[in-house]
Amino acid sequence: MFSNTRLRTKMLIVFVSFNLVTSLCFLVANLVFSRRLLVRETQAKALERVRSISVSIESFMREKAGVASAYSQNPELAGWLTRNRQRGADHATDEEYRRLITFAKSIVANDPDIKSAFFASETTQEYFDHEERKAGPDYYVGKRDWYSKTASKGKPDYDISVDLLDKRIYVSHNVPIYDAQKQLLGVAGIDISLATLDRMISSLPLFDGCVPFLLRRDGTFLYHTDKELLLNKRITDFKDDGTKYSGLAEASRHMLSGDSGIDEAVFNGEDLYFVYSPVRELDATLVLGVPSSEIDAPLRESVRIHLVIIGISIVGLILLIPPLTRSITRPIEQLVGISRRIAFGDLSQTPKVDRSDEIGNLAGSFHDLVSYMRDVAGAAEALSQNDRNYQITPRSEADVLSKDFITINRSIYGMIDELHRIVSGIKEGRLDVRSAASGFEGSYRELMTGINEMLDAMTAPISEALVVLDRLADNDLTVRFSGDYSGDFARIQKAFNTAITRLDQRLSQVSDHSIRVAGATAQINASNQAVAEMAEQQTISLESVSNRLGSIAGVTRQTSATAQQARSHVELARTSADTGAASMERLSRAIENIKSSSDQTSRIVKTIDEIAFQTNLLALNAAVEAARAGDAGRGFSVVAEEVRRLAMRSAEAARNTAGLIEESARHAASGFALNLEAVKNFEEISRRVHEARQMVSQIAEDSEEQNRGIDQITRELDQIMDLTLRNSVSSGESLSSAETLRNEAEVMAEMIKTFRLSAGSTLSLDPVPVEAPALPEAGRRRFTLPMPRAAAK
Repeated sequence: MFSNTRLRTKMLIVFVSFNLVTSLCFLVANLVFSRRLLVRETQAKALERVRSISVSIESFMREKAGVASAYSQNPELAGWLTRNRQRGADHATDEEYRRLITFAKSIVANDPDIKSAFFASETTQEYFDHEERKAGPDYYVGKRDWYSKTASKGKPDYDISVDLLDKRIYVSHNVPIYDAQKQLLGVAGIDISLATLDRMISSLPLFDGCVPFLLRRDGTFLYHTDKELLLNKRITDFKDDGTKYSGLAEASRHMLSGDSGIDEAVFNGEDLYFVYSPVRELDATLVLGVPSSEIDAPLRESVRIHLVIIGISIVGLILLIPPLTRSITRPIEQLVGISRRIAFGDLSQTPKVDRSDEIGNLAGSFHDLVSYMRDVAGAAEALSQNDRNYQITPRSEADVLSKDFITINRSIYGMIDELHRIVSGIKEGRLDVRSAASGFEGSYRELMTGINEMLDAMTAPISEALVVLDRLADNDLTVRFSGDYSGDFARIQKAFNTAITRLDQRLSQVSDHSIRVAGATAQINASNQAVAEMAEQQTISLESVSNRLGSIAGVTRQTSATAQQARSHVELARTSADTGAASMERLSRAIENIKSSSDQTSRIVKTIDEIAFQTNLLALNAAVEAARAGDAGRGFSVVAEEVRRLAMRSAEAARNTAGLIEESARHAASGFALNLEAVKNFEEISRRVHEARQMVSQIAEDSEEQNRGIDQITRELDQIMDLTLRNSVSSGESLSSAETLRNEAEVMAEMIKTFRLSAGSTLSLDPVPVEAPALPEAGRRRFTLPMPRAAAK
């Protein structure tokens, strides 16, 4: 598109574009350098501001921590927690408790940033504050995070959470209370209002749109202008998706590391600089999100100024360049007009430019070019009219056009003379006339050579067709067109060869079928002879099979009778085994009853032993009391000693009896185990006898089935003998038909011998040797009867 634009416009575009590109490059370089300085300055200012506020927050929290520490060190508080051990007690009349509550109220009254002073008891798990609010019967401080975390750490700790009673968010500073033995008595602390922290953090933004927030070390939002995020969300919950959130994972890791710094990320679709500093007193991080658009505001104003300057310079160029370019383009436009006329064949115009600069030199050269083109045009006109008298003279050694034009004239006139000679020869029937191509150069020689090749291609098929037709007249079907032709000659060659090939194939197929018919006839004769021999062999085999079947039938009947007797004996054995198993079962129950009685007797003896032990203890106590009574209890002491001896003898007898009973129980258990083993053996014998009975029954059934099979085989053998006789009759008829078929094949073969086929073979009607068909397996060996199922097992 730019190449079709006028020269004046191109020059204007070049100057304006150069000025525009230069100005934009300067603008971009200035913006990059300025933005870098501005970003560094803004980031440093924001980081200093964040650090200042974080230090203020730490100072504020340390001040309140001192109040909580002083409150927890009240000696009356530790004493009261030590003595108060009843949960839910009424402390309305407890003077010490009233003083503690009064002290807590004074702490809240003297500091507006403290919203509550409280303490909790480890013993009663109760919570007390300056307002004496009731937490409910299910409230146990040991189950609250703020209490358990402080108790586990064993040192003061901050906690930011929602108060269970008034549902408000507080910062609590909790201090554990210990007694002299380092035993935990409870926790005391204060709830710090977020109002002061809110004012500190709210004063943090340096620009419009800045977002300050406070993060706990685990990423939880402790402060944010969006109240829904407080204590409900962590900054790590917002995952990078490349659009709404980007680079946030890396920035979050840096913010929660406990160091100060600056990171850039996209949060909620907005490009922000996160400026952060740790607040170690709260184990948190203060963060200020600064929009990048606010940092770039001065740069945008600078860009507007630069763009106005660029616009003014472009307007100036547009006003100054056209007069300058007009003096250059006018002569060029005149030459363009003359060039267009020359392009349409008008060589009558010549340029008239009276200048001595580069434009004047261009016009003079253009005049010489027009004169030269007029000479070449005259030579072309003479060539078109076959005027061989017009001559063109080269103007210099470099005048290739004139030299080539002379060569073209010479070649074209020579070609015209040769074509006249070839046409005259063809009209006279001389197809061997060819052009003298060696007298030409380049493409002209190729053209004349092509004409010679065309004549050769036209005459070659005609010559070969004469040879092929002569051989076909001699019944030679092996001849084919073998030349390499194309176009219509190729289609003629393909059609002619296809016709000869199909005729050759049909006659070859007839020849092959004649040979197969002769061979099939000989095979039929041999097969009929083999069938007759097989019929005779089958008759002999069938007689032998019939004799063997009579012997097998007698043996099978004897086997069946023996199997019936064996089944009766096995039934008697099974009955005896079942009776023995029932007797062993009754013996097992009797042994189990004996073992149960032994166990009961053992428990009774154990009870006697315990009674004897208690009696012995009573006797010892009586002896002690008698000794305390002195002489008055001496007789009682003798009786007590005698009772103690009797108790020891009873215990000894009980232990001996228990030992005997335990030994009897062991023997009973051993007998019970042996009895169980005997029962299992009888059950195994019964199962084996039952299996033997089933096998004998199966043998009997198989013998009966074998008898029926032998009878069926005998009847089928009679049918086979009848079929053998019929086969002998059919074999004679087949021999007569095969002889007739052989005579017809000989007549067909004599007809085909008159042709020379591509196979090049001569028919032979000699008998084809054919192997006799193999006898079936049943005709060459004896029948083998299937085994009965009982025997197969």
